[in-house]
Amino acid sequence: MDPDAPTGSKTDQALARARRRVTLRAVLFGLVVVVAAWAVHGFRDRLAYFFSGGERVDVGDVRALRASGVETLPASPGSYVRLENLIVSRDEVRTRTYRFFFCPIYRVLVRTARPLPEGSMRVAQAEIPEGLEYLVEQRKVFLEDFALHFDAEGWLRPLREVPGWDAGLRDWVHNDLKLSDEEIASSFALLDGETPRGQVWAVVVLASSVLAVLASLLGLLVAVRALRRLQAPAAPGDGGPG
Repeated sequence: MDPDAPTGSKTDQALARARRRVTLRAVLFGLVVVVAAWAVHGFRDRLAYFFSGGERVDVGDVRALRASGVETLPASPGSYVRLENLIVSRDEVRTRTYRFFFCPIYRVLVRTARPLPEGSMRVAQAEIPEGLEYLVEQRKVFLEDFALHFDAEGWLRPLREVPGWDAGLRDWVHNDLKLSDEEIASSFALLDGETPRGQVWAVVVLASSVLAVLASLLGLLVAVRALRRLQAPAAPGDGGPG
């Protein structure tokens, strides 16, 4: 740069650089906000579950509860629940990580990483448990299905929100379990082992997103402040001879 160039030219160049810096940091800030919002949105259900308080709803023995006349599961989607004495249906799905089975009592699809009772443990049962006759009459279960039970606790969700719904579970529910659209709409999925305090990754994503947005905003504010200093009129006598 020519040392004899006019001072005004140097000032103009500094202003141009400062404006470019503000523009770049504004664009970067916008991108960070969009990416952070997208990341948090993907974990919104897990974050809501984490901040729900973590109080477990102990529903108890679902067979006894239904036999007593309670027709609706006393728990709402999004809550942390424990269900005991679930019926393990004959139709089940297994993946590398999880096992899925359907309990028709309150129409709950259970996803678990734990082993299920072996089918060889099914034994003939002479009597139908009182209050559950409708399960056999409607061909929801066989008599020997009452011999198997499973206790599960975790995250209760609407059936259509179970992970893997669009990757094959929907076809299984329609074709094998024979559930109608109306039944599916009022059915549940229980993600066994998913506790509110276990949603660590969701919290990490939220914290990282907030920090990234704040850091980007700080960089933008610093650039704006520097530009305003350059744009401020010089005080009388500045730059003059001493």
